[in-house]
Amino acid sequence: MASTNHQGSSGYLMILVFLVVALSTTTYIRNLTWLNDIALWQDVITKNPQNIRAHGNLARLYSSSGEFGLALVHLNTVLALDPREAGAFCNRGNIHYRLGQLPEALDDLNKAIMLQPGLARAYLGRGNVYSAQGEYDHALVDFTIAISLDPSLSEAFLNRGNMHYHNKRYNEAIHDYTQTIFVNPAYKEAYSYRGDAYAREGLMEKADEDYRKAAEFDIPLR
Repeated sequence: MASTNHQGSSGYLMILVFLVVALSTTTYIRNLTWLNDIALWQDVITKNPQNIRAHGNLARLYSSSGEFGLALVHLNTVLALDPREAGAFCNRGNIHYRLGQLPEALDDLNKAIMLQPGLARAYLGRGNVYSAQGEYDHALVDFTIAISLDPSLSEAFLNRGNMHYHNKRYNEAIHDYTQTIFVNPAYKEAYSYRGDAYAREGLMEKADEDYRKAAEFDIPLR
């Protein structure tokens, strides 16, 4: 019996070691890919400092890794080269938002919308800024516009749901959280937030089901 237990423990340990190695390898490959992409676009800029695409791609890569200062440097360069690049204003505005620089974010996102009125991401970003400033009605309008322009924007559904929840319109919130999950079933927060809305409506069985789903993703309750 002792031998069987020992073999079971050894097998479990081997599986654990395999999983750790696999995850480490995946992380290493992802980091290596990121570094290779950085090197590629830096090389392009070395050969052609006015290559707007290269600066834009570097800004995207740096932003995705949380290096917002470097991302802003390249977005500023893009806009110096082309002051009518709506996407760059949108991306810079979103970075300002993430840094808590709300007036700068709002200014950039307004410019993006003025230059390209059909840019859904700009309305989503501006809605986030309005929400952070407590201007929930304006945020609700922008999230609705973003959804009408691009119904695949799951974040817009989630954030509009949050506006409905804040205004105690729980049925509308449930609808938007459900749409969030329909568009992106892996959007973890939507399950927890929908659970809150169900609970407010007294639908505890549905709320508990969503909370269990959120717990699978390890999402804290709001």
